[in-house]
Amino acid sequence: MFRSYAVFSFNHPWLHRSFITATFIFAIFCVYMTLGQDKYLFFPLLFVPLLLTVLFGKAADYRTKYLHGNK
Repeated sequence: MFRSYAVFSFNHPWLHRSFITATFIFAIFCVYMTLGQDKYLFFPLLFVPLLLTVLFGKAADYRTKYLHGNK
């Protein structure tokens, strides 16, 4: 899974950046709704950006080690 996302992010860097931006906005929204509005329903949703961050990190590690090119 990490390898396939690393290849995808290597081939489509702008789409990868938009995924990172959407993940960041979603995390900020969940933190705001949990702390600012006292809606504890959004607290478990904070694990979604955490898991996506792990995916992005592992894919970036694979990308720097094994994918080389002119991009």
